[in-house]
Amino acid sequence: MGLVGILLVAWSIDWVFVSRIWPDSLDRLRSMLADGLGHGIMLAARQGRGAGEITGPANFLYWVVFEATGIHDMGLRFSDGAALSIPDTVVRRSYLANREAIETAMVGT
Repeated sequence: MGLVGILLVAWSIDWVFVSRIWPDSLDRLRSMLADGLGHGIMLAARQGRGAGEITGPANFLYWVVFEATGIHDMGLRFSDGAALSIPDTVVRRSYLANREAIETAMVGT
């Protein structure tokens, strides 16, 4: 439960910065996280460890939160522009209305 709480706090902080503080929003978040990832991989390499030790936990967490729940696939399906059923159209509108928050959570995870 503690890890879920930490993830929710991180998402909230990311969302505040992306939506209210940074003028370039998600691009800034992506850039910061890419820099942090590069630094983490460099430190792991210095210790004789592979990049998987840095990327593995993050990829696993992303899989649990977004891929196992179907949110990732839903976004891919909605982005292709294919015709959808009526319930999917309603969900698509909701997804698109909250796209920035969902994408912020995905990048932040």
